[in-house]
Order: sequence, then C-alpha cells, then structure tokens
Amino acid sequence: VGAGTRVACIGFVLVSAQQSALAPDSESGVDQLFRIVLIVLALSRCNARWSIDAWLARRIGRPMPALIPAWPRYLLLLQLVWVYFSSGQNKASHDWGPLGGFSALGNALMDPHNGRLDPDLVSAMFPLTRVATAMTMAFELTALFYLLWLYYAATADQPGRLRRFANRARLRWIWFALFVAFELGIAIGLRLGSFPWGMLALWPVLLLPDELERFDA
Repeated sequence: VGAGTRVACIGFVLVSAQQSALAPDSESGVDQLFRIVLIVLALSRCNARWSIDAWLARRIGRPMPALIPAWPRYLLLLQLVWVYFSSGQNKASHDWGPLGGFSALGNALMDPHNGRLDPDLVSAMFPLTRVATAMTMAFELTALFYLLWLYYAATADQPGRLRRFANRARLRWIWFALFVAFELGIAIGLRLGSFPWGMLALWPVLLLPDELERFDA
C-alpha cells in the first residue's frame, strides 16, 4: 500500500534473505527476483503516487514531485526481459523443441507434483500443449527483441522499413500478449506459488510512459 515504502522494501529484503538462510530448500527463483525488484524500488520514487506516503505528504502540505527518475523502470525492464531470455536459453531438454515433439509443457502439466489439472484432460488436449510449448520458446527467445520493438514504438515518427514493419505488425503487442498468456497459463496449470503473479505485477515496466498515462486516464 506504500506506507513507509523504502523501509518496508528494505525490511522485506532482509527478512526474505534471512528466511532463505534458515530454510534454503524453500527458496525459489521468484524469491530472488522479489529481492532484486524491491531493492530497485527502495531506491526509486515509486511511492510518489497511489500510496499512503503520497497521501500523507499531500495532507501535510509537502506533495511528492510530479516527475521522478526513469532509471529504475529501465533497470527493471532489463531484468524482466533477461529473466525470460535466459530461461529460454537454459531449456536444453529435447522436449522443448521439435526433436522432442514440443512435449515439455504437456509433461509438466501431467506431473502429479506440479500439475493442477486432471491428467486425462491434459492428455485430451496434448496437441494444444505442443503448440503452447513452441509459443513459449518463441516468447522467451525473442525477449531481448522487445527492447528494440519498444524503441521503435517510442520513435515511430522516424524513418526505417524495419521500424515501420515492427509497428504495423504490432510485434511488441504480440510479445506482450504472450507474456500475459504465459504467466496466466502457469498460474492455472502449475503449482509454482507466487511466481506468475509476481511476474505479472511487473507489466507496467513494459509500456511507454504515454501509454501508462492513457491507462491512468
């Protein structure tokens, strides 16, 4: 809720790190990501709006600044696309590619430890899981291209055939839709705790400032 934001962020990081030391087997990748994100947020002015801190500042006559530094958003954007790209690079099993029949997601969904869905249901829609596996690989391996597509969107008035093609084909929005579908699919089909919701919480860093302003309006 943005109350004592910097203290809360650093406090969470310290407590989370201590819990990791006490119970390392309970640690997952998303816990490390949370700590990275909250350290960046603690160094930003993320509480300048929509927070109890901002409300209190207005009440006492010391409103938050209208403009805040952009580097935390850029840093989180780089972290986000790198997480997905490196994840794609580390999927070395044949099950993730054509040699394994793109069967990785189907196998994961039928795993009794990780899967949420009925195995019979997954078996009936196994061809769809193959398509989802291929789309997952395409989504992750093209993650770094999102930076280029975002730049093209921000400079749409400049010349360039590749820029025009990327903007007309809406490559950035296709990748964004795959990002949302990927994380919602994980949340629905797999028992991975808070990972998908934590990643989805970062969606604002994928948009341009004017797009966020229209969303706010």
